[in-house]
Amino acid sequence: MQTDIPHHRRENCSRSLIWMLPIVFLAFAPPAFSQSSPIDLMDLSLEELLNVHIVGRVRSDATDRDLNRNRWGTGYRYIYTRFEDYTDGSRSLSTADVLAQYPVVPNEIKQCAHVLEITYEATEDMSIVALFPYIRQSTKHVRRTGDPFTIDSSGVGDIVVQLTKTLAVKDQHHLTFNGGLSLPTGSIDERGDTPRGKNSQLPYTMQIGSGTFDLIPGLTYSGHEDAYDWGGQVKITARLGRNGRDYSLGDRLLLTAWLKAQATQSFSGIFKIAYQHWDKIQGADPVLDPTIAPVADPTRYGGERATLNLGLGFDLPGQRFSGQQLTAEWGTPFYEHLNGPQPGQEWQWSVGWRRDI
Repeated sequence: MQTDIPHHRRENCSRSLIWMLPIVFLAFAPPAFSQSSPIDLMDLSLEELLNVHIVGRVRSDATDRDLNRNRWGTGYRYIYTRFEDYTDGSRSLSTADVLAQYPVVPNEIKQCAHVLEITYEATEDMSIVALFPYIRQSTKHVRRTGDPFTIDSSGVGDIVVQLTKTLAVKDQHHLTFNGGLSLPTGSIDERGDTPRGKNSQLPYTMQIGSGTFDLIPGLTYSGHEDAYDWGGQVKITARLGRNGRDYSLGDRLLLTAWLKAQATQSFSGIFKIAYQHWDKIQGADPVLDPTIAPVADPTRYGGERATLNLGLGFDLPGQRFSGQQLTAEWGTPFYEHLNGPQPGQEWQWSVGWRRDI
């Protein structure tokens, strides 16, 4: 890929990005994020950003393989998120502060997801993606009286099927519709040993799925010039009704803007900013006592968070590894306002691999 970029082209790209960022974040700014359910770990990934499916985009350096690429692709992602400490609004709280309100307090939450991705390019302007997650969680607790304890849960999460359709192409600018459906394949009946007793129903964050069918519509804009790609996405998750335990996780909004720079033909770096908004849980699991711990209180969910992410992409060299790509990404919040007290996110990192079959 061409990397010797004229100065005036770099200026044009920079101006485009500068204008895009306020449009993405201000035009869709919502009124008012929370400790995340594990099904929300699969946001717009670095792999998606580096491989935004734009049909009809043929670059000058495209090879015969690019023009006649296979319709199938597969990938794998490992995503790890850590929550620690407490926030109420934008104010940080100590564990002692929260223990004054609740007798049991989770002081460290770890969530990870193994995600298998299968992609099929159905037509020249439409592709279908299926995501199959396996979730593992671990939560350490402290309490006013008694020893600390840890609760674990794991299992197959909610499967997501997504259709991507190109709506408009003009020069190097593209608008794409994303339509997703999350299937309630993840468990909402996870149980464990808690202060309430042996084999008790676990709180909302320790469940593997949402228990509801969830619509995930979105729009993606992307642009390209020389060695730069940039874009933005708005995506909504809308829960359809309540689940079998008489609650639904809050609807959520995700806004993402990114800039990708192709340093060499095989190596690229990416800068990403994401804003997220969650509503409170609607309804409540009738067997959970909201006075025991904040993670069992449905009113202690919801809020907003903005994160900064940095990532790297590397196309594996050689004929043997043709069509394969490795990625790595790390992100941390720079703004949080939570309906607390609830655990704040410390950081998230992920690694991935993708191959065109």
